[in-house]
Amino acid sequence: MSEKKAYLHPTLTGGEPILKRRYDAAFVPDDAYRASLPDMMETTPAAIEGSNVAIPQVGVSGFKLPLRFATPSGGPLTLEATITGTVSLEADLKGINMSRI
Repeated sequence: MSEKKAYLHPTLTGGEPILKRRYDAAFVPDDAYRASLPDMMETTPAAIEGSNVAIPQVGVSGFKLPLRFATPSGGPLTLEATITGTVSLEADLKGINMSRI
């Protein structure tokens, strides 16, 4: 059985990723470059690569959020909560802006 390659990361057995990552420190995006980028919110489902399957759950966990409560005396009480935010995605959806969770 042949080893499956990962797209962006080496495998546990040392297999190289399919896509090579590299950072061009000299690259500076200009207005023309920004204008050339597609707006994925305005594409057809066929433009989004990947299987057309639902994602049961995606999200983030363990981030801290300060919550402020009013006390009976009128003064504020600030407590820190640990938050988990998740969503499920239908098959035709391929992403979520995590800052919206």
